[in-house]
Amino acid sequence: MDSRTYRYIGLTFVAVLVLVLVSPWFGYAYEPLDKVAEQLGVEEKNLYNAPLPDYTVPGIANESLSSISAGIIGAVLLFGVCYLFAKIFKKT
Repeated sequence: MDSRTYRYIGLTFVAVLVLVLVSPWFGYAYEPLDKVAEQLGVEEKNLYNAPLPDYTVPGIANESLSSISAGIIGAVLLFGVCYLFAKIFKKT
């Protein structure tokens, strides 16, 4: 791996760290569309079963820990996909 790869891994680590520190202040309660749906009495209908439903990891009982884990998983997966695309479409 070259120095840019290490830089990207470091930036991803910083992003995940910020996510862990900031996520407790922003949660499901601040979703404006969900608030309006609750006020109107609209029920949610799932089109498919998401792997991380409602920003949580199934099997983790603690809501905050589950939410943080979902964010970390999402950030790592996004980094992996971007890294893969960069490798595939790299100009030589």
